Amino acid sequence: MKILIIGLGSVGIAYAKAYRHKIDELGLNVVIHGYDTNEDLVKNLSLTHDHILDHVSSDPESFNEVDCMLYCAMTPMTSDRILVNGISEVINKFTLSEDGVVIMNSTMPIGGTEQIQAETDKPLVYIPEFLREGKTAVEDILFQNTIFIGRTGKNKRLSNVHTCYIDILYGKNGENVKCITPLSSDEVEFVKLMKNAYKAKRAIFFNDMNTIAIDKGVDPTVIKIVCESDDFIGNTYNTPSFGVGGPCLMKDSRELFSKDSHAILLDSDNRRTSLFHAERIYNLYRRMQNVFPDCRLVFNGLGFKKDHSSTTNSSSLFMLLSIQSVSDNDKQHTNIGYIHDNEVIIGNSEHTSVERIVYDDIKDTDLVVTEFIHKVFTPNFMVNKFVCYSPDKIYNMDILEKAEGGNKMCNCEGTCDVCGCETDEEENADRDESEVKEG
Repeated sequence: MKILIIGLGSVGIAYAKAYRHKIDELGLNVVIHGYDTNEDLVKNLSLTHDHILDHVSSDPESFNEVDCMLYCAMTPMTSDRILVNGISEVINKFTLSEDGVVIMNSTMPIGGTEQIQAETDKPLVYIPEFLREGKTAVEDILFQNTIFIGRTGKNKRLSNVHTCYIDILYGKNGENVKCITPLSSDEVEFVKLMKNAYKAKRAIFFNDMNTIAIDKGVDPTVIKIVCESDDFIGNTYNTPSFGVGGPCLMKDSRELFSKDSHAILLDSDNRRTSLFHAERIYNLYRRMQNVFPDCRLVFNGLGFKKDHSSTTNSSSLFMLLSIQSVSDNDKQHTNIGYIHDNEVIIGNSEHTSVERIVYDDIKDTDLVVTEFIHKVFTPNFMVNKFVCYSPDKIYNMDILEKAEGGNKMCNCEGTCDVCGCETDEEENADRDESEVKEG
C-alpha cells in the first residue's frame, strides 16, 4: 500500500510520524510518500526525516500510483474566509489507484469538500484534524476519542477509508476509538469550525476573567485553580494569554461567522485583552526607564513571524504595534527586542527601535514579556534576574523597587495598574511584602 501526504507542514509531518509509528509497530507493508511545493522544505526533510518518509519530493511526476492521498496543506484564506481555489488542481496532478481515496485533513469552509469533489473524479472524504500546536500533535492523532468522516455525494463508500486510514491508525475497524461517525462533508465541516469557535470564545472568556481579576486586585492564579477544580468548568483553554492567536481558532471562528456580526464582536473581545496588557506593559516599561535608561522591552516566544498565514491577526503583534504607536505619540523612545527563531514583520518607527536578540543578550535591567514563563525561568536562567511580565503575574518586581530606593517613580497620583500603590497609605503599608514583589 502506498500513501501520499500532500503538504508537509506541522499537520502533514504529524500524520507522517503517526503512520510511521503504527507501521513499524504493526510490521505493515506500507510506503509513505511526501509532497510539498516548498523545495527548501523538501530538501531539509530529505536529510532529517529519511526514516519517516520513504520518498519526498516537490515534483508530482516523481510519484507513481498511490492508494491514498492525505491533503494536509494549509488552505489559503482572505481576512475572514477560507478558500479552496486550486486544491483540485493539486490533487489531479497525482494518480490514484482504482479503489483509492483522497482524505481531506485541512480545514474546509462549509461546502468546500463538495466544491473540490465537483472538480475531480477522485473520491473524497473529509476527516478534519484536531491537533494542538507543539509536541503533542502525533498523540492528538493517535488518541482521538471520535473520528468524524464526511462523505461527499459522489463517494458513499467507506471501505477504502478503513483500509488506508482507520485500520492502520486506530486498529481494525477503529477498535481503539470510542466512536466513528459518518456524516455528510458539510456537517463535518461545520463541526470542525464550531469546535474551534467554541475554544476561541472560551479562551477569550478566561482572558477577560484574568484581566478583571487584576483590575479588582484579586490573584488571578488562585481564581483559575479554584474554578478549574469544578468538573463542569474544567481546565482546558483557560491559561491567560495576551490574546487568542495561532493558525486555527480565530481563523476558523471568522469563517464560521463570516456573514455574522458575531465575528466583529469576537475580534473586538480579543483585542480588548491585548490592549489591556499593552497599556500595563508600556506603563511598567516607562517606570523602569526612569531608573534604567538603557532598559529594553524584550518580547519572548510571541507567535508571529514573517510570511506566516496567522501573522495578520496575531494578538501578540497587535499588542506590540499598539505599544509602538503609543510610544510614537508620546514622543518617547522605546527599545524593543524580540527572541524568535524567525524574522518578525515589524520594523523601526520614529520613536522605537526593534532588534532581534538571543536569550544570552537579556540584561538585568530589561523588561521581559512572555506568555511562556516556564521557558524563561529555567535552571540556566535563575542566575539572571530581570523583571518579567506575564498575562497573570509580574515577576521580580523587587529588582525595580530596590533600584527606585523605595521612591514611587510613576505619575499615577495615588493608584496605578502597574506599581501597586493605593490611595489609602495605611492600607498600602499593611500590604504583604511578598505580594508587592510579585506585582
